[in-house]
Amino acid sequence: MKRPLKILFLASWYPNKTDRFLGNFVQRHAEAISTIQEVYVVAAFRYKEYSLERVQRGNLTEITVYYQNKLPLISYLKAMHKGIREIDLKKTDFDLCHVNVAWPAGLIALLLKIPFVVTEHFSGYVPMRNHRWPILSKTLTKRILQQANFVLPVSEFLRNAMAGFAPKAKYRIIPNVVNEKLFNYSPPETEGRFTFLHISTLEDKSKNIRGLLDAVNKVALKGRRNFRLLIGGDGSQHFLKRSILEFCPGGAFIETFSHKAPYEVAELMKKSHALLMFSHYETQSCTILEALSSGRPVVSSEVGGIPEITDASNSILVKDNDRIGLAKAIEKMVDTYEQFDKEKIAAEARRKYSYEVIARSYDEVYASALKSGSSDL
Repeated sequence: MKRPLKILFLASWYPNKTDRFLGNFVQRHAEAISTIQEVYVVAAFRYKEYSLERVQRGNLTEITVYYQNKLPLISYLKAMHKGIREIDLKKTDFDLCHVNVAWPAGLIALLLKIPFVVTEHFSGYVPMRNHRWPILSKTLTKRILQQANFVLPVSEFLRNAMAGFAPKAKYRIIPNVVNEKLFNYSPPETEGRFTFLHISTLEDKSKNIRGLLDAVNKVALKGRRNFRLLIGGDGSQHFLKRSILEFCPGGAFIETFSHKAPYEVAELMKKSHALLMFSHYETQSCTILEALSSGRPVVSSEVGGIPEITDASNSILVKDNDRIGLAKAIEKMVDTYEQFDKEKIAAEARRKYSYEVIARSYDEVYASALKSGSSDL
């Protein structure tokens, strides 16, 4: 048997004590890859005082450095360097560097004389996001992407957007990953009303919370009160409750919740029949992947990377911000729910997004990146 590779996993986003949800999908990629490789994660975040945390979980070592931002960017690079030194390995001992979100962690990869790949999630490449790139970060991000052995966006939608930003980069799609031990099929653990679940950052610009609530209320006003909506996440509860008062006054059919750990999200999936999303844009949507892995069909807007992971067998899609269309789709999901093969939905998602499948996909990319001058997969 060949020895596991030593992968230096440089993460621009990663769960930390200032934001425990930041880049949790990056952490899941690290966990999946660590099932077959040795993964050393290094991430750095601004904080009021310097400290360093190290966590060991099997083949996964996570090093988080907290630093004072005395010199913008320079302080960050020094903190990342300290994190790498903490691993107690010479940089030549790493087989490959895996950057997660190009800016700013990819700057470290440019300095190392080893092959590197970049996984990208950032929606700032998407034109409708209207992200304003500072000149320095834009220039250096292009350089990171174009010097990487491979750039690995999580969807074709994101790849197409990135191709306009860095056309010379070598792209391959590897989607987000789902922990199949948490998210798997079981019949809905709910009695009475049909239950929809919405979970997100509750940010209206992208998640369109106000539009979603307006559509839900349209259904309720027609007398279709044989359903309820569980809605929440790690965003602003004040904004959510204010929006409910505006669009669903007296909405007794709505229950809210705050941020949830992954195992709690899995429990919410089990207490629901279907997932309800209405985003303006999504690079892919981890929540939809988790719903499908739980055997929950989806009602959603057909934006971004969502059409790539859904079809008529597992979802009902509507046009962006078509509130009347979403109301009709909600009714249709309730009426036709029994036509969806929930166990088949879960099995198909597991076949595409499980830890084992995604780890093997990265293993193939790593092998190709380590072949000098080769990009054949």
